Amino acid sequence: MTEPITPAGLAALRAEYTHLMSVERPAVVETVSWAAGNGDRSENGDYIYGRQRLRDIDRRAGHLACHGG
Repeated sequence: MTEPITPAGLAALRAEYTHLMSVERPAVVETVSWAAGNGDRSENGDYIYGRQRLRDIDRRAGHLACHGG
């Protein structure tokens, strides 16, 4: 059974979404872009970690968008 969300809970979800999309994601995109320009991506830890972090951010943002209204 799903519990109803409180106004404070909704505000927290929206704040998290805004932070992810306006602060964290742009910073990771910048790092991934820089790392991609450094050559061999298969052994580039910044690139590999950055791509994984982008997937994590996008997954969480999608979840928040569905549940955060």
